[in-house]
Amino acid sequence: MSSWYYVENDNRKGPVTEEEIKQLIENSRLGPDTLVWKDGMQDWAAASAQFGFPNTPPNIPPALGAATGTGSSAGRQARADGLYAGAPSRGFGEAISVGFSKYVDFSGRASRSEFWYWTLFTVIASFITGMIDGLFFPYNDVMPFNSLFSLAVLLPGLAVAFRRLHDIDRSGWWVGGFLLALIAGGALIGGAIAGNPYGDGPFLLAGLLGIGALAYGILLLVFYCKVGDNGPNRFG
Repeated sequence: MSSWYYVENDNRKGPVTEEEIKQLIENSRLGPDTLVWKDGMQDWAAASAQFGFPNTPPNIPPALGAATGTGSSAGRQARADGLYAGAPSRGFGEAISVGFSKYVDFSGRASRSEFWYWTLFTVIASFITGMIDGLFFPYNDVMPFNSLFSLAVLLPGLAVAFRRLHDIDRSGWWVGGFLLALIAGGALIGGAIAGNPYGDGPFLLAGLLGIGALAYGILLLVFYCKVGDNGPNRFG
């Protein structure tokens, strides 16, 4: 069941279930003009456009410009925690849930909190699975638990990285192209080693690739730390 969010006193509330939303409407805590959102919606919308209100004619949903935080008080309400509604702030547990629910979803946008909480989760879980492997397989070069976990989070990790770049209006191929370049560079070094295993060429290529990867990694880190666009961009 999808989780809903709503705006109350310019603050984002939720997640809540659809039944809880209806209960809030019955208790008059949510009015027809209250902005609501759930995963899969393009942007925040008036509650009257999503739910029925007793003895209340349906209202017209807010205009796109108002719903993206530009030029009006309704626009300011449409932004959750100062972020664009299409890339809301996430808590630690919510970021993990969203990461797995969007397992191979490379479209849309992800806020900094969604990306970095997911990253924190993978680091902690990798450490724990590594410890488990050390306890149960102390003399085994293969780390089965850690390897399986790394494989499980590979695609959702790439997906959230793509969406994080989309949030600053940059293509996800800043990551995809980097990975392809590393693969091509590794193949080139392998070919050089096969051709002349004792020459200086492979070591020179490896050094250049390492320097380039470090510089590019720093650039990606800067991108991941940037604040997302305030309004809609070409990715959502």
